[in-house]
Amino acid sequence: MELLNYVGFWGEFLEFKKVLCNGNIASITGTTEANKEKNRYPFILPYDHSRVRLSVLNQDPVSDYINANFVPGGGSERDFICTQGPLQNTLPDFWRMVWEQNVRIIVMVTSLKQKHTVRPSIKTQHSTDKT
Repeated sequence: MELLNYVGFWGEFLEFKKVLCNGNIASITGTTEANKEKNRYPFILPYDHSRVRLSVLNQDPVSDYINANFVPGGGSERDFICTQGPLQNTLPDFWRMVWEQNVRIIVMVTSLKQKHTVRPSIKTQHSTDKT
C-alpha cells in the first residue's frame, strides 16, 4: 500500500512539475559537480531565476549555493523561502541562509525520520522546544 501511495504521489509530482514549468525553467546551478552533494534529491533542484544566493565565502564561487528558492506569497516575489531539509554537510549553509535573509519563522513540513533514518536536526542548543 505504501509503495502505491509513493508511486501515485511521484506521478502527481511529475505531472505538476510538467504543468507548472512546462519544462522550460532552468535548474542548471544545482546540477554542477560542486553543488550535487548539497542536494538531498538529485531530481528536486532550485530554479536558477529565483534561487536563494548566499554570500560568497573566501572568494569561492560555489559557496553561494543552497537548494532553496524564493516563493511569492502575495506581497512580493520573495515573501517565502522553500528549501529541502538540510543535510549534515549543508547545516551551516542553512543557518547562513536564515541569518543572511533575516528569516524569522521556520516551518518544517516533513517527518523527523526518513524510512528508518533520523534526519539531521536543525534545532539549536538554545531551543526551548521539548519535543
